[in-house]
Amino acid sequence: MVAGSVTVLAPEDILAVAVRTVEWDSGPDTFAVEVTLRRGHKVGSDDFRNRAEAEALAARLEAALGRT
Repeated sequence: MVAGSVTVLAPEDILAVAVRTVEWDSGPDTFAVEVTLRRGHKVGSDDFRNRAEAEALAARLEAALGRT
């Protein structure tokens, strides 16, 4: 079994939260939430089947960051 790691980020470490469309040739588009860190790295969520679900997660993240 491989042990995972956890990185704790402060709100000021997060530059942006956005919904990204993932285009597929083999089926309908999906949507992911992408978090951009100040140091340039991007972290993405699993894909959602509809944009509203991804937007709801992005809104929850923004609220948790105090950016509502």
